[in-house]
Amino acid sequence: MSIYRHTMTPEQDATRWNDGIGDLEGSPFEFVFPGKVEDLDGFADEVFASAAPFRLCGLRQNMDDGRIKVLAVDLHGACTVDFEIGRSMTRAYLFGHNCGNVMPRLLTNLQARVDAGTYCPMMDEIAGSGPAARLL
Repeated sequence: MSIYRHTMTPEQDATRWNDGIGDLEGSPFEFVFPGKVEDLDGFADEVFASAAPFRLCGLRQNMDDGRIKVLAVDLHGACTVDFEIGRSMTRAYLFGHNCGNVMPRLLTNLQARVDAGTYCPMMDEIAGSGPAARLL
């Protein structure tokens, strides 16, 4: 319950502008995959298909370094979430005043659809010990 309560009030860790001067503060949620995602395009197609189970819709941009950036909308809560997708990790930037429950939901879906060993260090830290997946 502590993870859910914390992510439901994301202002503490959300990404936000610092005094409107162009500096970002806060921390992204990092979802670490034990193995590498071989087909990033296929992964992005599945996650951002605007359909269950992820319910995310997004505009993709392939980067020169092989990553994919996505400006997304969580269709469950109608909040915006930005993503950087790489072969071993995905970062999610949740901006303040958005519904934070997208993060534990995303973790659960990644564990079910991509790799059961996927974890989020920030959620582990909030939980106090061990993989946060045990508490979800």
